[in-house]
Amino acid sequence: MHQVIAPFVQDPTNYFKFKELRYPIKGSETPYRDRLRELVKANVLDESNAIGRPKKCGPKPKLYKIELDSEAFRYLLSIYPDNLAQEFLNSNYCNKFIEKCGFIEAHRLVQSKLENPYYKKIVSISLLNLTATKEEYRSFSDNLARKVLELKVQSFMPVEEAQDSVELSNYQTSSLAPKLTTEPIEKIELLSSFEPLDAVQFYRDTLNIPLTNAYTELAERSVITSGLASFLMFDNYLSPLTAHPANAS
Repeated sequence: MHQVIAPFVQDPTNYFKFKELRYPIKGSETPYRDRLRELVKANVLDESNAIGRPKKCGPKPKLYKIELDSEAFRYLLSIYPDNLAQEFLNSNYCNKFIEKCGFIEAHRLVQSKLENPYYKKIVSISLLNLTATKEEYRSFSDNLARKVLELKVQSFMPVEEAQDSVELSNYQTSSLAPKLTTEPIEKIELLSSFEPLDAVQFYRDTLNIPLTNAYTELAERSVITSGLASFLMFDNYLSPLTAHPANAS
C-alpha cells in the first residue's frame, strides 16, 4: 500500500489523474484502482472529478489528492513498515502537515512510536530536521524572547539591602520564574521525548540565540543582575531541555 501512496506523500498538494499514477503498474489495473478506492474510503485520499468537458463524451477523469489531517497522518504512519518509516517521516507530506496542523499535533500522533528505541531515533532525525518544524520553533522562540523582554521583576529587596549579588540574583530568579510558568512551555517539554542529542542540538539551533539575547537585554536594562543573566545563558546552552526559567521556581 505504501507504494500506491508514495506519489501523494512526495507531492501532497497535487491532484493526480489515474493515468499519472499507473505507470509503475504491471498487468491489470484493477488491484491499483481497488487500493485507491480503499484509500478514499479511509479518508486518506480525496476523490473528485476533473474540471472541463470529458473527452469523447466519456466520464470525466477522477482526480486524487491526499488529505492533510490527523486521520490521514495516523493511517499513513500505520502502513509504512519500520524499515521504510524514515521515507514517510522525511517526506514533503510530513512537512506540509506540520505547516498546517503544527508540531505538537505531529508529536501526539507519533508519541507511542517513541517508546521503541529504533523508531525514536528515526523520528528524531526526521521530524526535527523538517523545514516546517524549524520554522515553527524559530517563530516560537522569537515570541518567547519577546515575552521574556516584557518581564518586569518587581524587587521587594532593594539592591542596596542585598548582602551580595548572589542573594539578589536568587531573589530575582524566584520572582522571575512564576511569570514564565504559563503557556507556551509545552513545545519545550515535549522535546525531551526525542533522542537527547538530537533534541539538544535542535534546541540550540532554534531557541538558544533569541533567549540568550533576551537575557542579555534584561541585564542591560537592570531588570536582572548580570550574574543571573550569565547563569541563565549558560544554563540555557548546557541544559536546554530543563533550563527555562520556569524550572527555577
